[in-house]
Amino acid sequence: MKEMSTPLHKLPVVAARWARTNETPEEIAQMTARFLNELSPEIDISKWGKPNSVKNVDANSIANYIKETDRLDDMSSPELDGYRLTLGVYDTPSTTDLLTSLNINAGAAEIPRLIPSPSAMQTFYNSEWNGIKKLGTCSMTAMISAFDPIVVSFHDAELNLCDPRRDSWAVPLGYYVWINDSVGPIKSFAPGLQVARLKNGTLITVPDEWPAEKVAESLLETYSQNNIRDIPR
Repeated sequence: MKEMSTPLHKLPVVAARWARTNETPEEIAQMTARFLNELSPEIDISKWGKPNSVKNVDANSIANYIKETDRLDDMSSPELDGYRLTLGVYDTPSTTDLLTSLNINAGAAEIPRLIPSPSAMQTFYNSEWNGIKKLGTCSMTAMISAFDPIVVSFHDAELNLCDPRRDSWAVPLGYYVWINDSVGPIKSFAPGLQVARLKNGTLITVPDEWPAEKVAESLLETYSQNNIRDIPR
């Protein structure tokens, strides 16, 4: 992979969280394949592949890939077992304008106490948030359809550093945040935010020109107004 041109704290990330246990390799593969298909108008599915491997990412090959990967069995701590899957669009002559990875953690017997998982996370390595905004929002929509999550956020590390909360299961901050109805309705919100219905939840959007500190302040105010705290699990 080429040297990254974007500082680490500016790397855009789309992250989805859910709370289902014991998902099988086949179930994880079906969700992953659906995500890639949903996102295919923006990223051709033929560009995705395993690290250092040929590209072949239909549901069957993904399931086989998961089964070939060592399961993280930890009988003393069932929340730490499960499966880890990484796919990416890597640096090739046809993908020099887009370097991205998809990391999925799922299938554990219990929900971790400290780590927000199961999860899916797409990272964009050569663009800042404003430059990748359209693709990131398409990734969010695809994750909502494919993974049936509780929350999805589009953020970077700079925004996370503005979050005074230390609970990893707190509803996340984001330049875009989608919150499933199971968490609770958004009936009021801070000035300047935009709120809209999207599938079975609410999408909160902040103005492009806002600095990370103002984004964090406004979202935390909105969460407080609506008694939105932790991701249900």
